[in-house]
Amino acid sequence: MLRYSGPCVRSGVLLYSHPNDQPLPERSAVKFIVKALQAEGILQSVPHSYTEHFERHIMPVRNNFAHGDWRHLAATLNKLDLTQSFLAVAEYFLRIKENLSRRGFEA
Repeated sequence: MLRYSGPCVRSGVLLYSHPNDQPLPERSAVKFIVKALQAEGILQSVPHSYTEHFERHIMPVRNNFAHGDWRHLAATLNKLDLTQSFLAVAEYFLRIKENLSRRGFEA
């Protein structure tokens, strides 16, 4: 089971585990990880482009795919600008990389 216990560096890699050795939640692990990154100042804010072009669309795409609702999946994907979605995710990770670099981590 994955665990979160605060930041730790091994071989130049930033790792996380919970201070009370609590397991990661079964659901909403992404929100849990984002909160931990924000608490450490590694992710200060989520870029607007990420929210606009990725985060708002991920669950409808995921749900339509998971349930085999191909018609709705196609309609959802046709509304997306996939280039903007990929750029938004890249910006999100660039912010994390920049914040880690400012703290002296090789990202």
